[in-house]
Amino acid sequence: WQQIDQHINNLKANLGKNKKNMLYQQFGEKEKAIDDIKKKNADINENVSKIEVAIYASIYNISDEMEREIEKSIESLNTQVIEKVKTNVTNLNEIKGKLKQYDFHDFGKEENIKYPDEINKIKNEIKTVGQQIDQHINKLEEIKKNSGSYNDEIKGKTDKFENVTDKTIYNKDPKE
Repeated sequence: WQQIDQHINNLKANLGKNKKNMLYQQFGEKEKAIDDIKKKNADINENVSKIEVAIYASIYNISDEMEREIEKSIESLNTQVIEKVKTNVTNLNEIKGKLKQYDFHDFGKEENIKYPDEINKIKNEIKTVGQQIDQHINKLEEIKKNSGSYNDEIKGKTDKFENVTDKTIYNKDPKE
C-alpha cells in the first residue's frame, strides 16, 4: 500500500493544484475508490481474524468433547472388564472349591482295587483342572491390574492431544 500511496502522491503533484481540472477530478475519484478498497481490505482482514479465532475455539471445544467421550468410554470399558474379571474369578473359585469336595479315599476299598489306574487318572485330571483354574485366575488378575494401567495410559495420551491442540490455538496468532 505504501508504494500505491507514493505513486498517488506523485500523480497529484504532476496534476497541479487546479481542482477544477478534469484529470484532477477523475484522479480524485480513483483515489477515493482506492481508499474504499483499502478500508474493505482492512475489514476483510479483521473478519478473517475473527473467523480464525472462531475456528480455533471450535477445534479446542471439539478436542475437549472428544477427550471427555474417550475418557468416559475408557472408564466404562474398564468397569466392564473389572466386573467380568470378578465374575470369572468367583466362578473359577467356586469350581475349584467343588473339586476339593471330591473325596477319593473310598476308592481305595477292596471293591475298587481293580481300577487303580482309572482312579489315579481321575485324581490327576482333577489336580490338572485345579492348576489350570489357578492359572486362569492369575491371568484374570493380571488383566484386572493392566486394565487400570491402560486407563491411565490412554488418559495420558488424551492429555498430550489436548496440549498439542492448546499449542496450536495459542501459538498461531490470527492475521490482522
